[in-house]
Amino acid sequence: MTYTVVDVTPDTEEWMAERLKSLGASEVPAVLGLSPYQTRLGVYRAKKGVGSDFDPERAYVGHASEVLIEGYLKKFRPELGRVGPAVMVRSVEYPWLHASLDRVLVTEAGEVPIQMKSAHYFGVRDWEEGTPLLVQAQIQSELLVFDKPYGYSAVFGGDMRVRVYRVDRDDEFIEDYVIPETRKFWDDVQANREPAPSTLGE
Repeated sequence: MTYTVVDVTPDTEEWMAERLKSLGASEVPAVLGLSPYQTRLGVYRAKKGVGSDFDPERAYVGHASEVLIEGYLKKFRPELGRVGPAVMVRSVEYPWLHASLDRVLVTEAGEVPIQMKSAHYFGVRDWEEGTPLLVQAQIQSELLVFDKPYGYSAVFGGDMRVRVYRVDRDDEFIEDYVIPETRKFWDDVQANREPAPSTLGE
C-alpha cells in the first residue's frame, strides 16, 4: 500500500492535529507559488500552529456545496461511479504529504478522488474551459498521495451550474515540481527556516 488512511473526522481537533504533521494537497499550490489565496509563509506559519487559515464559516459553506455536488453526481452523472465518503490519506513513500479527499468515486477500476469546489458568479469563469491550474496542482498532489491514474474536479458555480472535469495524472509535473518542491519546503519547516514574506501584509 502506497498510502495509509488517517481515521479522523474533517474539521475536528483531531483532523487539525493531523494536518500539522504533513503538507496537505490543498496547500501544495501555495508552496508552488500558484495560489492567489495562500502564501508559502502562510502555510509555514499554519504548520507551526500560528495564524491557522481555518475559517469555520467557509468550511460550513464548502461542506454544504459538497453535499449538493454529491447529489448532482448521483442524479446526473452516475456513469462516473458510485460516490464514496470523504477520507484523509497520507503517503507512505512521501510521508510529508497527505490529502483530504472531498469524496471518492468508486469505479470498476477502483477508487479515484474528486475535488469539490464552489465559485461565485465571476469566479466560475475560470472553470469555463476546464479545471483551473490552481485546482489541477491540488489534484495532481492527491493523485500522487492516493496513487491513482486520474481523478475529477467538480465546481458548483454562482450561475447555478455544476461542472465536472476529468484530470489525468501528470507524472512529469509531479516528479519535476510537486515532489522536490514540497520535500524542500517540509525540510525547511522541520528546520525552522521561515520563507520570505511575499505580500505587504506579511
